[in-house]
Amino acid sequence: MFVPLKNCRYMFDAASGTAHFSANLSDDWLATRIMRRLPEAFIPAPDAGKSAIRSRESVHCLHPGNPSSADLQRLAELHLQLRRDLYYINGTEHSGT
Repeated sequence: MFVPLKNCRYMFDAASGTAHFSANLSDDWLATRIMRRLPEAFIPAPDAGKSAIRSRESVHCLHPGNPSSADLQRLAELHLQLRRDLYYINGTEHSGT
């Protein structure tokens, strides 16, 4: 299944000291239907919006504003795990009108 994502980013959670991947489903996709069929690596993130998803896994990030080499290594490892289900395709989103 291919679902276009937008606003892809890694987010830092200050309360837990962790970072995770976050994105929104394209406006052209019905979020409620897709949320039930997400790959295992992703979960809905309703606190960030009805079309928001996030990675199930997160990594410790001790210095989010100025990441250490260890922080970057943990983010790179998370990124490699997510790439099994996440593919980059460059394109633009347009409205149907």
